[in-house]
Formats: sequence, structure tokens, C-alpha cells
Amino acid sequence: MIGIKFFLLFLILIIFPASSSAEEVIVFLGDSISQLGIYPNELQLWYALKYPRDKRIIYNAGMAGDQAKNAVLRLQQDVLCFKPDHVYILFGINDIQRHLYRNDTWEIYAAQRQKAIREYYDSMSKLVELLRRHNIAVTLLSPSPYDQYSALPHPSEGNINDEGLSKVTTELFRLSKEKNIPLIDIFSPMTVLLKKYPGLQLCGSDRIHPLSNGQRLMAALIFEKNDIPHPAIETNYRNRTISAKHCSVVRTSFSENCLSWEIQPEQLPFPDEKIRQRLLNVYDFSKLDSMRFAITGLPLGTWSLKSGDNVIISADAGRWGAGVDLSSLKLFPPQMQAQKALAVQRELLKLQTEYRLCRLAEVKIRSVGGNPTNSSSREWGMTEFLKKSGNHQYYKYVFDIFRKKQTTANDFFKQYKILVDKLYSITQPEIFHLTLQKEK
Repeated sequence: MIGIKFFLLFLILIIFPASSSAEEVIVFLGDSISQLGIYPNELQLWYALKYPRDKRIIYNAGMAGDQAKNAVLRLQQDVLCFKPDHVYILFGINDIQRHLYRNDTWEIYAAQRQKAIREYYDSMSKLVELLRRHNIAVTLLSPSPYDQYSALPHPSEGNINDEGLSKVTTELFRLSKEKNIPLIDIFSPMTVLLKKYPGLQLCGSDRIHPLSNGQRLMAALIFEKNDIPHPAIETNYRNRTISAKHCSVVRTSFSENCLSWEIQPEQLPFPDEKIRQRLLNVYDFSKLDSMRFAITGLPLGTWSLKSGDNVIISADAGRWGAGVDLSSLKLFPPQMQAQKALAVQRELLKLQTEYRLCRLAEVKIRSVGGNPTNSSSREWGMTEFLKKSGNHQYYKYVFDIFRKKQTTANDFFKQYKILVDKLYSITQPEIFHLTLQKEK
């Protein structure tokens, strides 16, 4: 009887294997660069594509206009409520108080600049300690740069990057060493690229907020710290041998002037997009994303790789022997699967953006003594805040979104979790049939 029980348990473990790890919750805590940006959302997609069996849920806790010292006050409502395992912290652009770096007031505000950087260091240190008390892993991110170099419609406010943000980054390296926590440097490599490629427009016309190019680069600089697998298949047509990495070859068939595989990659490629194409000259995405096929021993001639009736790529025997990266080819079945995941990512970004705007509206209403849960007090608070705001048009937009959506935390959690589950259901490994055939 005991033997039968063990046998049944063995069958259950085979049919329903345990997941490789528990679900990990990650939060990006920051200012408007996080709130308005897509880099946390980009990372959500990339993790689902490259590690489909290790579910990660990434939440954006950015707040426009925020500083590290204010983030301490909203930890419970914007971070701890997610019950995170890991928090990434990115502040700096508001903490340094940019008006202190204007060229015409440079000497006057020297002491205030030093004071602001000391307060930044102390606040970041406090954030780290508060998160550690809740057994949360912390990674520091140096701020994205201020573009004081490019010719843009909005005039530069002063020596903000080379003086202010560079010193903030130095302080973060000191904090990282003192607290023994990881730091990912975004500031330094992006500053180098800003100076070298001003036409790339990594930052927007306000010189502060990274555009889609900059956001994608930020995501890449964070993601490259992972040990990223690269599926590869090497086939010798003449000897009829095959080897594979990070990819299962379920079945192979060799015949005259034709061979076929049934493959199951462990991960999917990044969706091919225009943003990525624009960055290829300044960042090597192949270190994050490639799926290489090499077929040696082919007779001379042109060979076409097909999926069903679709020709994915045609190349001569020499090119196939050297190896072809299939990851970005539109008719490559894993790329087509990744495009489906991209559609869900966009839904996640829309939902996340709406919720962060609603949270921003709540904070601003409360800042003038209004109550966002009471209709009359809410309207009064929005009106009062707009009277005092120097960015009237933007906050009018924020309050319009809040009136329409009024997304609650519970509603957001529920909808977001459904979409993340949908994303991971799409990225699970599938079996694809491919055929390589010699053209007549």
C-alpha cells in the first residue's frame, strides 16, 4: 500500500511539476521619471519573455515632483501595500533643487546645493533602512541625466548634470558601499551617450524626462545585470547531428535537400519595434536577446527556413554555417508569440499609468486640505491646487483622469494581476515546427 502511494505521488510530480520559484514582487520607487516612464513596464515584459517559469510582478510607485524625503512618508500606501520582495529606488532630479544650479546664481547658492545633497543622502539612507526592516531587498539606481548638452527649444537651466547629478551619483556609490547594497549606474552611461549622440534625443524637450529611446535604454541597463539565457541550435546536416542550448529539440528529420525540427525554446525574443531599431547604433541588444541557428554541412545553394507556408528567411549555405540570429524576424514563430505578449504589455502600461495618475491626484488634493473620497471636498481640493500650481495644464489633465477613472487600490490590484497572469500564459514555452529547404 505504501509503495502505491509513493508511485501515485511520483506521477503527480511528473504531471504537475512544482514551479521553479515563488512569485516575486518588485516595486520601482521614484519620481516622475518612474511614474511617467515605461522602463518598469518594459522590464515586466522582458522578465516574462526571458524567464517565463519564474513569475515576477512589477509595480510602478513613481510620483511626479517627488523627492526621497517625501517618499519616506508614502512607503505604506505606495510600496509596502504591494508586499514587495525587492524595491528599486530612483531619485535625484528633484532632490538637488535645480534652480540652485542656474548660471547667474552659481556662487550665491553654493551652501544650499551642498545642503540639498546631504539631505538627499540622509533620506536615501533612511529609505533603505525602512525597507530592510521589512526584509525587503533594495537596489539603488542612479538618476537618469539632465540633458544640458543638446540644442532643444527649452533652454538649459544650468550646470545641473555635470555638477548636481554627478555628485548625487557619487553619493549613491558611497551609500551602496556603506550599506552593502547593489547600485545600478544609469547616470554615467546615459550621460556619455547624450554627449556623443545629441540627435538621439534620449531626453525630451524639457531636458529632464527620458523619451521612449531613453526609457528603453534605462530598462536595458537594469536588465543586463541578469544572467540572460540565449537559445541556440547547431545542426550538422552532413553528419546528422544536433546540439542545443536553452532550447529543447523534440524531433528532427533529415532528408535530401531538406531538414526539419520541432523545437521548444525556454524563452522568447524581445518584440521587434522601431524604438529598438533606433538604439542599435548605441547599445548592443544582442547581449540581452538572441536566438541563433547554425547549420553546417549544407550543399551549396540558397536555403529557406519556413514555418508552415511562411518563409522566415532565405540565405546561402555559408551564412547558415556561420549562424543566423532569428530573434527579430517577423515570421519566426517565437517572435510572433512575443508580439502577442507585447499587446498585453501595452494594456498593463495603460492600467498602471491611470492608477499612478489617480494616486498623484489624491496626494495633491490632500496637500491643500481636500479629501479625495468626498465628492465636494475633492472638487474643492482640485480647484485650490490648480490655483497654486505652476504646471496648471498637466495637473488639469491629471484631475480629469481622476474624475473619469477614480481607480481604487483594490480595483487596480485585481485588474493588474489578471493581466500579468495573461502575460505569463502567453510566454510559456511552446513547440514550433520549422523546415529548412533548398531552393531549386
